[in-house]
Amino acid sequence: MLLIFGISPASILAVAGVGSVALGLGAQDLVGDIISGMFILIEDQYAVGDVIKIDSYQGTVESIGLKTTKLRSYDGDVYIIPNGEVKIVTNCCKNFNRAVLDISVSYEHNTEYVIDVLSDELDKIYKEGSVEGILTPPEVLGVTDLGESGVTIRISADTEAGRQWAVERGLRLKIKKRFDEENIVIPYPQRTVYVKKEE
Repeated sequence: MLLIFGISPASILAVAGVGSVALGLGAQDLVGDIISGMFILIEDQYAVGDVIKIDSYQGTVESIGLKTTKLRSYDGDVYIIPNGEVKIVTNCCKNFNRAVLDISVSYEHNTEYVIDVLSDELDKIYKEGSVEGILTPPEVLGVTDLGESGVTIRISADTEAGRQWAVERGLRLKIKKRFDEENIVIPYPQRTVYVKKEE
């Protein structure tokens, strides 16, 4: 019958074969996305409102569907990620987070004195609750680097989930004010220029 209209049955079968393969591959991806989406929801890997990182994409979860996850980055971009491509997830909002700060001070100061000042200020911050979101007393871990212009001292504190950045900002402000009161200098790049006069 098809031959009457000049259509070869072989070409129809070839097109149908290619179409079925393409449909099968598309369906395979779709099924993979849906199965992955089900596991994300069942295992509670992340929820709407969590700050997560998937590969190089980081942002706040706006929605989780069976097929895709939508993230909104800090600059407002929306990433739509197929659930089947979610391999490794970093969830920044599970149970608690840790705020870590590196504070640099000038070599002209006594490092042990600076550590005592930091410990006193951090203890005061925790007792007064002047920085919200801190779960455990902040701890001065010690000297982590001897840089070109200063000594780096590391501080850490456990925080409520997703509050680590706000806590870090709050601690920096309080520490800067205390350093100003104690006349402790935070180093900054300086250069000494010698001018040679010819006789």
